[in-house]
Amino acid sequence: MKNQLRRVWQELRQGKNVEVYLTIAVAFVILCLHLFHVTSINAVLSAILATLVLLAIANLHSRRGVEDLGASVLRLEIGTLADKFFQQWNEAEFSDFINRAKRVSMLAVANNRFLSENQIQFTELIRRGGEIRALLIDPTGAVLNMSTTRSVGASTQPNYVKMHVEMSKEKLREFQIGATRSNQVRLKYIDLLPSIIITWLEFDHDPGMMLLTLTAFRQPTASRPSFTLSEEKDSKWYKYFKDYYENIWEWEGTKDIALS
Repeated sequence: MKNQLRRVWQELRQGKNVEVYLTIAVAFVILCLHLFHVTSINAVLSAILATLVLLAIANLHSRRGVEDLGASVLRLEIGTLADKFFQQWNEAEFSDFINRAKRVSMLAVANNRFLSENQIQFTELIRRGGEIRALLIDPTGAVLNMSTTRSVGASTQPNYVKMHVEMSKEKLREFQIGATRSNQVRLKYIDLLPSIIITWLEFDHDPGMMLLTLTAFRQPTASRPSFTLSEEKDSKWYKYFKDYYENIWEWEGTKDIALS
């Protein structure tokens, strides 16, 4: 009882539930007056009406509060949902993931820059027995011109894109030279324009993860939104993109490129 009274006092000091406690107090006073035959029916009715007004005002304030809160939450969700889902490529963070991976699989137009910037991590991956798989566009296929159509800057030039595919191949060849067994590094060309860029990492003791980057049409590479999928937390969509990659890898239209 003492705790309940203390709580009532604290709520009154904070201005909480004042109308409720006022209603209880008025009702108690009316009851006492009625028991002692001190009040008239008109006074009782007036007190009841006043109490109903207080309750109506309290209910109105509560309803408006709920509506305002709902509107605020809706604005918050609309304003930040996409920002929470999409992200930009974090090179430093991804380098750390490569350090722990057992296999890295990539699907891209050409990824010479990514391979070069993480050369130390990929070299160490191969040294400890890990694997690299890469699916890149065929520099001699019809896909080359399709790729340049949607690009900006130097990437609109077929020879520039072709050069970067060749540079990617040479970088992968360097990694294979340091391998302890054959086919630790594999490359396949596809005459197919990727609908999404995939960097897929598998680990020995942790769930796999993927970084997926949306393709663009005449927009800078750096502006493209990316999102990550966890094998553990996003199992349904992780499997979807895993199957997507494996289906292309096993597709009879790919060209297996020798690196040794």
